[in-house]
Amino acid sequence: MTRALPLAAVLLVGLLLAYAPAATSSRRSAVQEDGLVYLSLGDSVSRNFQLFAIDKVSLSIARPEQNDCGITRTIEMTLAGKKIKKVVDISRFEYPERAYPRHLQQILERVFSQSVTLRDLGCSGMTMGDLWDRSTNGPQARLTRAVPKRSEDDDFEGDPDIIGVTLGANEILGPCRRGWPIRVTVEQLRFDCPEETVEDALNDLDETADLVLNYLRQNSLATIIVTLYYYPDESQAKLVNTVDRINRILHRAANGLEDVHIVELPVYFKGHGCRVPATSLPKPLVRWIQRRDCLHPNEEGSRQIAAAMALEAVPALYSMGFDVEEPVLRIAPTCEAFGELRVVSVGWEPGEQVTFRMGLRKVSRQQADEDGVARVAVLLQGPRKLVPLLVSAVGSGGERAFATYSGKCLT
Repeated sequence: MTRALPLAAVLLVGLLLAYAPAATSSRRSAVQEDGLVYLSLGDSVSRNFQLFAIDKVSLSIARPEQNDCGITRTIEMTLAGKKIKKVVDISRFEYPERAYPRHLQQILERVFSQSVTLRDLGCSGMTMGDLWDRSTNGPQARLTRAVPKRSEDDDFEGDPDIIGVTLGANEILGPCRRGWPIRVTVEQLRFDCPEETVEDALNDLDETADLVLNYLRQNSLATIIVTLYYYPDESQAKLVNTVDRINRILHRAANGLEDVHIVELPVYFKGHGCRVPATSLPKPLVRWIQRRDCLHPNEEGSRQIAAAMALEAVPALYSMGFDVEEPVLRIAPTCEAFGELRVVSVGWEPGEQVTFRMGLRKVSRQQADEDGVARVAVLLQGPRKLVPLLVSAVGSGGERAFATYSGKCLT
């Protein structure tokens, strides 16, 4: 037998429920009123850096606009058999409207059907050391401008919702600059930096990566996404080994920090480098690296970085309270996957059974987690499938989500 509560108790409970703050109410309010804010901290990989966007006769810079980086480099080039040196503001070689942060911004706008503000504070040539002053053991002005130092009772007003970090390679590239000759006529990047120089640079990166990522985690509520580096030239064992060492440092610095996600670009870029070992593929795949400098991603590479980042950003933002009108499915790579296609889908009921298909073939059945997110990795037969296929996710409640795997990349 159930006893009725006195009227006064009922009124008291109602008042408490009406005025008790929900755990996600402030975050939900920010989501609905202000849209989504995406902060990008990256080097030239995030800026669509194109070294050869210059007039070959006068070496005048083709793009007059510049950001506030103020980073200059002495660029050595060989033209018509003559070696030429020129000091340039390297930010003038950037085309950020074609870089991966802009592509990711567009993906997030489509997925969440709301505006996304991109705060791109990336700079070609930027290092972790440009964000952290080791002499004072404190953040540089560029870092505090991006993410102000917070106190425990701070309301985090103006805090971004997602922070993308692509930094670390220039810690090695700077000291090793002389070991990276770039020639207009040779589609090759030679890496012959002395091991002692590499080791010292990696030790510096090991320290500053920890400090920068911990600062971001302590002073922001945002989801943080750290991209590991791809192999620009898979045929050079020493270069591949150095990239692996950089990535291990970044992985270790990010590992264990709450809501910090890692994007393994080497997995997605396999076979798409400037050069690959002759025996690794039956046929060469479309390059995702610029053919002239054999280092930076081309626009297709930038699109694929954005697709890979979306696999981490979309479920993280959905879990934060950014809602979708219906289930959404994202894949990466979107074309010419070498062996494995990664799939994530959001918008399901917690615990709902989700069936994934590629074309007519059922590839997996997964249970959505407590946030309504389901993931699967699809093994492809052979290095790629040339025929476009429809990738689908069907929930046990009948709702569906789709994405198209294009097979062969078109560019």
